[in-house]
Amino acid sequence: MKNLPEFLRVLMLLSLLLFFSPGADAQSAKNPKQDLSVSLERELGKTEYDALYGEVTNRSDNAYPCVRLEFSLYGPSKSKADSGPLLGVLLVEVRDVGPRSARKYYQPLPYAAAVIGRKSPGECSEAGNGQSEAGDGQSVVIYDNPNFEGRSRSFGIGNHRLFPEKFNDLTSSIKVPAGLAVTVYEHADEGGGFGSWVDFLEDQPDLSKYGFDNKISYLAVFKSQRPGFFYARNSIQNGEFVPGHWEGVKARGNPVNPNPVVGPSRPPNKVPSTPPPPDSCTISGFINRDRSEYNTIVSLYRPGDSKTPLFSTTVNPSGQYSFSRVPVGRYVVIPKGKYPKVENPERMGGIGPIPYSQRVTCQPNGSHSADFRIGSTEG
Repeated sequence: MKNLPEFLRVLMLLSLLLFFSPGADAQSAKNPKQDLSVSLERELGKTEYDALYGEVTNRSDNAYPCVRLEFSLYGPSKSKADSGPLLGVLLVEVRDVGPRSARKYYQPLPYAAAVIGRKSPGECSEAGNGQSEAGDGQSVVIYDNPNFEGRSRSFGIGNHRLFPEKFNDLTSSIKVPAGLAVTVYEHADEGGGFGSWVDFLEDQPDLSKYGFDNKISYLAVFKSQRPGFFYARNSIQNGEFVPGHWEGVKARGNPVNPNPVVGPSRPPNKVPSTPPPPDSCTISGFINRDRSEYNTIVSLYRPGDSKTPLFSTTVNPSGQYSFSRVPVGRYVVIPKGKYPKVENPERMGGIGPIPYSQRVTCQPNGSHSADFRIGSTEG
């Protein structure tokens, strides 16, 4: 026992060496809420807009291979005290956010929203257990083998790009729970999906039936119903392709094409390289009951001049249109198309946009909306 004091001194010395060793200065534990910050390049407004883009900044020495951003989408509010109905949750994945670095993100919205709320960033979930990352218990699940076998991944409401190391061109079957819809594309870029595409409202045990086996690169997951509307998927009517779109809820039921139809190839997306200048705004809207045969074109005019459009754009298959980077000023929004006309001895009328036009004042950094519906008119 006479050597006990010497033994204690040696033990204390070893403890000090371990405490001040390089291992004690190891990388701190990950904490996405503290390590990461998320910016939005556009100001959140009270009117509808159709895309989000910004930057994820990593202030730590930790590496994040995949960061998950979660945004809640709300519809127009009837009062200032109410945020409006929840339309869904948009999940955005940002890849390879390295230590002390920043990564930009760009994500179109599945449908126009009036207000967007966001939660703290987190790491992407790789569990693939069929549960939505949005926490609502619903998600689309893809499998790398037919008949829902093999490896799987789950996706909640939102747009999702499949990267080469994460199921790109590997999906052979897909599960779609009741109440959800998913549009899948064969290609993807920074702006979303393109190429051949098809929308599903139900489980698909064998995607080769539609020529999509091992071809999916992008998914858009959304609810098949929204307040007052239901989603009518791709169909063939009178020998012509009619893309999926939103229709008003009908008292006698909402007929939906029972068989999925593959849509014609879409071109790559045009993605803005820089955020819009501060002296501009976005003007967008939703045209209810629009049809592909109407060939609707929405244009912006100066007040008092309805003959010379300043800007024009087409309406997408979901009935939406959008103008970005619009200079500050006053405009008149007018949709025009090939609408049916009816003539009889008593009156002249037909089908057309209601209202015929809407005035919009473009505010700096603003997001403004002008909605229309196609209905009967009188001459």
